[in-house]
Amino acid sequence: MGWKGTVRSLESSMKRAARDAERQRKQNEKLQVLAEAEATVAAFNEYIEQITGLHKERLGAPVDWVQHAEAPAPKETVSIKRYEPDARFALEIFKPNFVQRLLNTADKKREKLKRSLKEAGSKDDENQKKIQESFQKEFANWEKEKTLAGRILRNDGEAYLEAIESRSSIDKIDDLGSYVSFKITENGDLVSSINVHSDDVIPSEKYSLRQSGSLSARQMPKTEFNELYQDYVCSVILRIASEIFALLPIERLLVNAVDDLLNSKTGHIEEQMILSVAVMRKTFKDLKLSDVDPSEAMDNFVHNMNFKRTQGFAIVAPVNIEELC
Repeated sequence: MGWKGTVRSLESSMKRAARDAERQRKQNEKLQVLAEAEATVAAFNEYIEQITGLHKERLGAPVDWVQHAEAPAPKETVSIKRYEPDARFALEIFKPNFVQRLLNTADKKREKLKRSLKEAGSKDDENQKKIQESFQKEFANWEKEKTLAGRILRNDGEAYLEAIESRSSIDKIDDLGSYVSFKITENGDLVSSINVHSDDVIPSEKYSLRQSGSLSARQMPKTEFNELYQDYVCSVILRIASEIFALLPIERLLVNAVDDLLNSKTGHIEEQMILSVAVMRKTFKDLKLSDVDPSEAMDNFVHNMNFKRTQGFAIVAPVNIEELC
């Protein structure tokens, strides 16, 4: 092969390599797009499961307020000097050796041992201070818990609210976009109010994979949006009931959910009640929360809910829990 033939062969090889590299680049881009599409759909499905499955999350063991009320006071740790005894012993047994006497360094060594003794005493004092501070903190917590437990066992409504504020994990629901609050009625019943903010929680778009593996994003169908909306609200209610019945020794809980709806009388979007339910402990404890449909679970309790798949929630009146047995 002559020089020109060699050049043509090299040019041909370079072009082939460039075409192969371009094909590989496009293939990599396609794989990247498909991977991102799969990740987007997986994240979407996980979010849907999260907002409609809040009631499925396992909680800790119920709080035993009797045990807290009867818990003995913590015992103060006996002070033990850890460093000073060894430092004092080293000073007491010190006897200059031949070299120290010869070089006249015995006094320096003795002064060093005295400084070590003083430093050891300071370390022991600092340790004792930390131990005392830790005990005082532990005792204050014990006293606070004991007092709170006594108030709760006496059905003190304000104590209920304090326990919810300090011990519940209901703030996770707040993180999803809804706001949960509590109050005590004049008759001592605990009432929870949920400001749903559905537009902040329920996705307006639905993501899925086409047969080709590419991402499909389309507007969430109205009926599907409403069903997710209903399941979310009911799941929140069941989650709140789980938290409260595990935390407090109460037999019933009223939960009211509100959201922005059109008031047909005024023509304005206003905050309106969309669901009110009186959850009874006796009935609630028999539910298998991992398997229930949250919306259908409302039928186990006295509740007011006007919901249609095509229209969503309508305004309802609150349940009068004081009229219930």
